[in-house]
Formats: sequence, C-alpha cells, structure tokens
Amino acid sequence: MNHRYKADICITLTRTDAHIVISPNTGYMHLHVRHCPHCGNTHWHAPLDHPHRTAPCTGKPYILNIKEPETP
Repeated sequence: MNHRYKADICITLTRTDAHIVISPNTGYMHLHVRHCPHCGNTHWHAPLDHPHRTAPCTGKPYILNIKEPETP
C-alpha cells in the first residue's frame, strides 16, 4: 500500500469565554475575549459559524465558549 499523503492533526483543549457584543454604532456583532489563555490580553473576533479561533498574539488555537450578548 502506498501512503503518499500525510495529515497534521491538532487537538485543541484550551478554552476561554467570549461574550457577544453588538456595536451601538454599526449594529455588527463581535466576539470579545476578555482574557486570552495564551497571553492574558483582550482580543476581538469576527462572529464565524464555528467556535475555533487562533490567538492573534501567538497563533495558537483555542475554543470559544460563547456567552450571551452584553451591552457595551
């Protein structure tokens, strides 16, 4: 059997909370991570249809626990 293809698999176990924030100026929704599990800083993410994100500070993945909307 010839195995010409390889796949890298990443299992992400790091989770953090993200709160849905709706901008009062534009009405657009954003995901606000108050405490990045990799660097401790605040990050904003676009609301995609999956909870997997990559930390902009380190490039490491994490999973978001998306919480209810909050008003800014």
